[in-house]
Amino acid sequence: SAQKTAKFAEDPNKLSHKGVSLKNPQKRSVASTCRPSFFKHFARTSIYNALDPDTHYPVEARPQYASDLFFMGNRLTDREERVREFFLTPASNAPDKRFLLGGNGWLTGDLPSNVDYLGHVYTQDHNMFNSSALAVLNVNRAGMARFGFSPPTRVFEAAGAAACMIVDHWPGIEEFLTPDEEVLVAKNGQDVLAHLDKLTPESASRIGQAAQRRVLEHHTYEQRAAQVHSLLTSLL
Repeated sequence: SAQKTAKFAEDPNKLSHKGVSLKNPQKRSVASTCRPSFFKHFARTSIYNALDPDTHYPVEARPQYASDLFFMGNRLTDREERVREFFLTPASNAPDKRFLLGGNGWLTGDLPSNVDYLGHVYTQDHNMFNSSALAVLNVNRAGMARFGFSPPTRVFEAAGAAACMIVDHWPGIEEFLTPDEEVLVAKNGQDVLAHLDKLTPESASRIGQAAQRRVLEHHTYEQRAAQVHSLLTSLL
């Protein structure tokens, strides 16, 4: 604005609030004018995905969508084998259990008879499916699982709905949810089945409610925004 430009008129080389030189804003990039401390701060600071509690929360379970395990994810080349390991193979080995599969691309797959394919699940239906399953499975992409410390939004959304989650093991999961108390961790398909065999509606509810408390206390977008604001304010 004209007021901001006038503010720096006495020293046109002074950085604006956006880090751009007012003298030659087209010739100097933001990166070239930022303080070195700016990059040092961001190099050691991670801003993760989080929960929006206004959109993902517990709702009344729908009996027609009840299942032992619900997984939602599109069919992707870097996740397909992991979905087979953690979801489809356990389904094949547990014909007495019901599995629900949501996401695009699975119609052409050879699905076990006890897997009901839902197709694309719209955002407004996430809470319904998360609240109706005994357990909800998350399977990270191969790269995310290998390097860790990359919780997908799906984890926070399911926790926000107080779902009992089973997640594939990846480094750093304990930084976000406590294993066996707020989340169940599986290193392979056998672990998934072992968790399902031990779960009861009561234990699943207890784990899901603990996960919900954790994300509401520490992992909402409001808290992430405060983290970003604090970081940027410290650079002024």
